[in-house]
Amino acid sequence: MSQATCRRLVWSCAAGLLILSLVLSACAPSVGPVGAPTAAPKQAPQPTSQVKPSVVDYKAEIERLHEAAKKEGTLGLGKVLADVLDTNAGQYYPVLEAGFMEAYPIPAAQDLPLELRDENGLWTTLRVTTVVIAYNTELVKDGEAPQRFEELADPKWKGKLIMETADQEMFITLAKQKFASEEQGVEVFRRIGANEPEAHSGHTQLADLLAAGQGAVCMGCYGHLIITLKNKGAPVEFSKTEGVLNSILVGLVKGAPHPNTAKLYLNWLMSPDGQKVLGAAGRAPARPGTPIATPLIPDGMKWYPSRPEYTADFNKYDALWREIFKIRE
Repeated sequence: MSQATCRRLVWSCAAGLLILSLVLSACAPSVGPVGAPTAAPKQAPQPTSQVKPSVVDYKAEIERLHEAAKKEGTLGLGKVLADVLDTNAGQYYPVLEAGFMEAYPIPAAQDLPLELRDENGLWTTLRVTTVVIAYNTELVKDGEAPQRFEELADPKWKGKLIMETADQEMFITLAKQKFASEEQGVEVFRRIGANEPEAHSGHTQLADLLAAGQGAVCMGCYGHLIITLKNKGAPVEFSKTEGVLNSILVGLVKGAPHPNTAKLYLNWLMSPDGQKVLGAAGRAPARPGTPIATPLIPDGMKWYPSRPEYTADFNKYDALWREIFKIRE
């Protein structure tokens, strides 16, 4: 196992341990059946394939879990400390590969599109971070802004692009999903690299620099940061044709000390009620149709969601990323 993989594994396990207190305190006393959510003008990400949500009645299962949870004891020494893991796709993968996750297809999530969950129940997308093409409206007119990632390879953007130094997840996801082949995707990014984008560390700083006019176009800005700046009067906007979804995943830890309590919590998280709580807090829930407090998911956008198994190729794509964009430690 490489040193980089070991580091990701350590951080992933640490993230899992921190979830324990949340699991024990956040379980709702009851969970309603999954139904079709009320239509709202601001929507959670629509699946890339057209899947009609089914109505799942899991009331009996929730009642059984409530009874079983009452019988679970307290933690002891030498035992698994975490019940639920909640982290991004890249950090989830090494924990998954090490066999630390239990297969549990969350009943409340069975109407989500397959691209947002593992069919065996090893992980489910809880929420997402939107990664978009953004631009400074004082430097780029709306009708001239690039709409698709391959348009950033146009020589007219040479010396006008800014980017984040560590957006490998975006790179891998686009290479594996958007293009006819991974090779074609890498070639597109090589052409973008020829435009010499200016790399900066940190997405918050990246968005601030775009607003300040440091660059005309941003490859890989976080959507919520652009919206926040725009609401404050900054001259920024993002293209509404396509983007990447950096997935935040949840799952049941193998050997969890409170498995039934954990299952109750997971079902509440993925239920319409749990997802609405995330949306009201300004996050982008995974469940399609969930109202969101901020317009993170415009209608009609094409989204490419990241997946944990993509991290298996991380070292390969990390090397390519650093080569193409001349990123050094």
